[in-house]
This record gives sequence, C-alpha cells and structure tokens, in this order.
Amino acid sequence: MQNNHRIEPMSTDISSTYNQSGIQLNYIRTIDDNHKISTDASLSDVKYNSITNYFQKIFNQCHCLHVEKRGIERILPEDRTDLRIMNTSMIWVGANMIIPTFTVGMLGPAVFKLDLYTSFVIIIIFNLLAFIPVGIMACFGPASGLRTMIFSRYSWGYYGASIVSILNVIVALGWAAVSSITGAQTLRVVFDDLLPVAVGIIIISVVSMIVSFVGYNWIHIYERYAWIPIVIAYCILAGIGAKYFTHSQTVFPDETISNNGSHYQKIIYIINFGAICLGGSIGWSSFAADYNTYFPQDTNQLKIFLLTYIGNIISVIPLQLLGAAVYTGTYRNSKWADAYKNDNVGGLLGASLSPLGGFRKFLLILFALSTVACNIP
Repeated sequence: MQNNHRIEPMSTDISSTYNQSGIQLNYIRTIDDNHKISTDASLSDVKYNSITNYFQKIFNQCHCLHVEKRGIERILPEDRTDLRIMNTSMIWVGANMIIPTFTVGMLGPAVFKLDLYTSFVIIIIFNLLAFIPVGIMACFGPASGLRTMIFSRYSWGYYGASIVSILNVIVALGWAAVSSITGAQTLRVVFDDLLPVAVGIIIISVVSMIVSFVGYNWIHIYERYAWIPIVIAYCILAGIGAKYFTHSQTVFPDETISNNGSHYQKIIYIINFGAICLGGSIGWSSFAADYNTYFPQDTNQLKIFLLTYIGNIISVIPLQLLGAAVYTGTYRNSKWADAYKNDNVGGLLGASLSPLGGFRKFLLILFALSTVACNIP
C-alpha cells in the first residue's frame, strides 16, 4: 500500500512534468514562429523605413527653400501663416499676363470678323461678369483651408466632386496645351523657324513643372514678379504698333463683317465671342480658393473678393483689348498679315516688334516664357 501510495504521486509528477514540458515546448515553438513572423515584418519595415528616410532627407534638404510638403489635406488654422493679402491679387495678375489672354482678344476681329470697337465692348462687359464667381470662390480658401475641388465635396458629394474634378483636369490640360503651344510658336519665331514647335513645348513644360513642384510659396513669389517685365514688353508692343491699329472695315472688306451684312449673323458672332471671353475667364473659378488657403481663417472676405476680382480684370481686359487692336494692324500692314498667316500669334508678335531689331528676340522670349505663369497654378 505504501509502495502504491508512493508510486501514484511519482506518476502524477511525471505526467505533470510531461504536460508542463509539452506546454513549454509549444510555447517555445509559438515564440519561434512569432519570431519568424516578426523578423519578416521587421525586414519589410526596414525597407519601408529606408525609402521613407530617403524621401525625408530630400524634404529636409528642401526645407530651407520653403518647399510645400502638404498635399490636398486641410490647412489647419495654426498653420496659416500668410499675412500678405496682396498676394491674392498679384497671383492673378501674373497668371493672366500671358500670350493666350492676348490671343483671346484677337479672336474678335480675326475669327468672328468684328470691328475693333465692338470687340472692345464685348471684352469689357463679359470679363466684368466672368470674374464675379471667381472672386466669390476665392473667399472659400481662408474660410475652409481646403482646395477648391476638395471643398466641392460638401455640395457635390464624393462621386459628384470626382466628376467635377475630372472635368477640371480636362480644362486645365486644355489651357496648358494652349499656353505651351502658343509659347512654342513664339520661341520658333525667335530662332527664325529653326526650332521645332515640339521642342518649344518641352522647354515650356519643363520650366512649368519645376516651378509648380515647389508649391505654394514659390508659386506666389513667381507670380508676384513675373508679370512686371511682361507688362513692360506689352507696353513697348503697343507703342510701336499703335500707328497700324484701325477700326476701319474698308481696307480689307473680307476681314470683317461688311456694313450691309446680316445683323443676325453679327449677333451670333457677338454671342460666340462673348462666350469665349466669359468661358476663358470664369474657368479660374475651379482654382480660385487654392492659393488663399494659407491665409488666417478670419481674413476679411470682402478684401479677398475685391483683390481677386481687381487682380483679374486689370490683367485680362487690357491684354485682350491689346490683342484685338494688334490684329487690326494686319489690315494695314501686309507684313503683319503674312507673319500671322505663317506663324500665327507668334509670327504677328515678331512682325509687330521688327523695328526693334535684335532686342525683339529678347521680348519674344519674355512673351514665350510668360505662359509658364498660366501653367503652374
């Protein structure tokens, strides 16, 4: 009995030890599996962290240049440090002082055969109307801290805003193409038609990408000063070419609507030209809030509206008026007409500046590179 009594605890101890060993073995095996999993995970983390650290080093090196690192997320109130409210106006002056704006004004007499004064009236009225919604949309930047297309989710919803964003991308690509092509045509004139248009497009596109990638601060700096030499160049153009500007429709009757022409047809042309002026200007509405997001949330919205509105009209209207006036010079100057026929707007600019000799090439380069200011927003 005693032996049996002694044996049972021993067997119990052995069984217990075995069970404990089994548990310990399973535990060790589990730890080993987890170690393998954690080792694999740590390797992937190392790869991810190395890539992240690489880009972080690049960002840190660019920090001294004030390159914008933020994407489409909301700008928090504590991060809104831009107090230069005049930037609201200057960015639009720079973005509009470009060849495509000049070209839109030319369409009145060139395509729709309207006389100079009629073109002037249409340009003024339709642009004054077009920039009202642009000024209104600009007010949402400081109020929300969001880009225009992101803010549109509140009224359109996610999928509705996605459709609008796709349309906006198409519009932006269209204007970028117009800007790049007209700039390339002007560069072609600089190099006496030896530079292919495709190469000119690449040059303008690369410069535009460099400026646009550095973000908010540098775009504002570029737009704040880029317009100054362009305005001077256009003033020189107006001074040299003014003697050829004309309202007369009698020099080349086929270039404008005759006095005995259909009034109905003229109304159609007026509406079409007005729609182009309106559409070209109102298109900035989809970008208007983007470059006000770093202003404090309590920024006066009336100031934002007025500065946006004024910045647009003082740049677009005079340049479109000049475009219409310069084209009428083709009625009285056959060299201008031939240049426009051969090289479009670039040829017309080159011919109108021909009295300047070699200096005209410098001005043409300024005109060509001015299109960068339109591409970067």
